[in-house]
Amino acid sequence: MITEYIDQAESGRTADRPQFMQMIDAAKRKDKPFSVILVWKFSRFARSREDSILYKSALRKCGVHVISINEPTEDTPTSKLFEAMIESIDEFYSANLGQELLAACGKVASRGFYVSAKAPYGYQKVKVNDAGKERFKLEPISPGSEIVKQYILNICGEQV
Repeated sequence: MITEYIDQAESGRTADRPQFMQMIDAAKRKDKPFSVILVWKFSRFARSREDSILYKSALRKCGVHVISINEPTEDTPTSKLFEAMIESIDEFYSANLGQELLAACGKVASRGFYVSAKAPYGYQKVKVNDAGKERFKLEPISPGSEIVKQYILNICGEQV
């Protein structure tokens, strides 16, 4: 039987993904529906080396093997080292990308642009051109903006 477990828009940096945990739980059942988990790359299984070791070890104890389609390994000491290196590089890449993204968002925000997906209450996102790149600024909307302005004035003592 083939079952797909797809965690769309969920970060592989954590094992706390609904479909991932459902897959792990299914593998631990006595009537486990599969003995192999196929992943495109090991990074699709986990981007945390600790999670990878923990869950792959638990799966092996249940007789379930994780196989990467694009990073094939064997049951040899060299392959285990190769797999550990891949997982470490994936974890580094993910953490480094997160830092770079945070720094880039900080630079954009410091220039007065809004970088979050959803505007706060009382504001709307407005597209602006930034040297050929589309960015967003916040613009107050009524009646919510009056509430927000009054709140800021009362709390901070500042006019908006």
